[in-house]
Amino acid sequence: MSLSALIDRMIAAGMPPGEAGSVAAEIYAAGVASASVRSPGAERTRRWRHKASQSVTERHTNETSPNVTERHKPSQCDAPAVSYRDTNIKKDKRQNSERASRGTRIDPDWSPSVPERDFAFREGLSGPEIEREASRFRDYWKGRAGSGGVKLDWKATWQNWIRTTAEKLGRSPRSAASGSDQAPGFYAKFGSEEQDAWDAYAKAKNGKTFPRDRNGGWRYPAQWPPGYQPIEKQDVPPVPAMRAM
Repeated sequence: MSLSALIDRMIAAGMPPGEAGSVAAEIYAAGVASASVRSPGAERTRRWRHKASQSVTERHTNETSPNVTERHKPSQCDAPAVSYRDTNIKKDKRQNSERASRGTRIDPDWSPSVPERDFAFREGLSGPEIEREASRFRDYWKGRAGSGGVKLDWKATWQNWIRTTAEKLGRSPRSAASGSDQAPGFYAKFGSEEQDAWDAYAKAKNGKTFPRDRNGGWRYPAQWPPGYQPIEKQDVPPVPAMRAM
């Protein structure tokens, strides 16, 4: 019902117009006041939200986020220690991997080792032929330009070279190394001074001794390793036989 209709009803009921207007005004004011009053639950919710909002605002104002850098302090991203060290580790691994995949060129002073010489002998080559092929092998790969002169495994390259040479010469593979006089170098028997000297030489140079064949010996480039002085054997006079009593 509108306010004017309410006033008309009060006048029709015998109330003076002035008094009817005053009453209508009081009723309107009372309605507005009651509408603006919050319930107790709504008021508690309003106060809780206001308090929580103030708490969050104060925390963000007083505490600095770890992800925010103050103007007078350097950023954590500017610290070179951790990132630089990790970068170097990854760089070293990448370089080692690339070096292994690229291979190497032959050593200018390359010479076949004792096992590599023995392999050539077992393929059927004689001592002079092994020396000649070693010189040809070294000079060929030293003069090979570009990536063609780079190999991953020089031992395998030498073995393939020897196999090809033996086939061209029509040689047949020999059996395992033995004491044959046809083999190059010197054959040291098991337990001999020569074998002990070569084992000491190999252990000092490579950390391990030479292999053994089925007889316990091995064939070496020479009788004695470089720099070794053989033990002088002293003549021991024979012990006279005891006369039986």
